[in-house]
Amino acid sequence: MSILRVQHIGVVVRSLNEACAQFKNSLGLEAIDFRDDQGQGMQLDARILLGNECWLHLVENWNPESRVNQFVKERGEGMDHLALRTTDIHHDIDYLRGKGIPIFEDRILDANDGYEAFVYPDQLPGLTAELIQPHAHSWTYPGS
Repeated sequence: MSILRVQHIGVVVRSLNEACAQFKNSLGLEAIDFRDDQGQGMQLDARILLGNECWLHLVENWNPESRVNQFVKERGEGMDHLALRTTDIHHDIDYLRGKGIPIFEDRILDANDGYEAFVYPDQLPGLTAELIQPHAHSWTYPGS
């Protein structure tokens, strides 16, 4: 595996605006990079920078069939996934497949934040892992 570090922590919320206000009021953490172009027009998200090139990725999604929306319905708000930055996502996915570990949709997704692949909680102790490798159009952590 070619995992470098934790890149971000995905947190699903019912209301992005309320969650951002809670983080600011409670911990003084300000949300940035608000987006409304994810989830086929049915998702809002923002980042809260934590340092060490890691952030909280807050996500609100109202598509009844989305993984994020299903998570909120079943478990409520909270940590949805841990994103692990890799230098070679293709190698890592081949490694996992070789161990018989299924990958969501059995493919690497070309997303706004990079090339992504997901391993679901039935393969890990209650945690979804996102492997992510930045590409030319990925968002860059300020100052890096």
